[in-house]
Amino acid sequence: SSVRKLKVGNRHDDGAQRAENDFRIKIMYISLIGIILSGLLMIIGGFIGLDKSFLYFSDFSRLTPFFYGSLAAAVSGLNYKNDVFKRNANQAGFAGSLLLLLLSLILIVFMAKIFSYENDWTFRFALPFTSFLSFVILLCANAMDLNSKKIKEPAIINIIANRSYLIYLLHWPLFTIFKYLVSRNQA
Repeated sequence: SSVRKLKVGNRHDDGAQRAENDFRIKIMYISLIGIILSGLLMIIGGFIGLDKSFLYFSDFSRLTPFFYGSLAAAVSGLNYKNDVFKRNANQAGFAGSLLLLLLSLILIVFMAKIFSYENDWTFRFALPFTSFLSFVILLCANAMDLNSKKIKEPAIINIIANRSYLIYLLHWPLFTIFKYLVSRNQA
């Protein structure tokens, strides 16, 4: 009787895991379609000369980062990390993931220095590529987390993480205000 319950329990767990994997795959497909459509609107809009305000502020052209975020969550998992991601994270290791994360950050900072709102290539290349690099950073951070269970995270990281969305929301209005008070680079 207990063996039978165990088998039924495993069957249920297998069914739940299968349902979760099916859900992840659906999220991945929806995210990829969103990335393609939103990214193409930004890129093509940059080439055909759509209004820069529309390209920068429109939900349709700026949803790419959100779709990349949902793709990252589906690929790596939030609380439960799937086996394929675990295997790849272990293969890359902490150092490999950190190196790729730092390279992505350096590229983003470099592009922030050379591209501006007025530059057409910001919309044709820089914003879509920055979204992709942010996706890479999310995956690398997840892989580093898997490979660093013995390392205690510094308290400052938790403080920043708990406030990052607020920082994201406030950065643009603050930048807009400060660029009138000091130079654009200082802002």
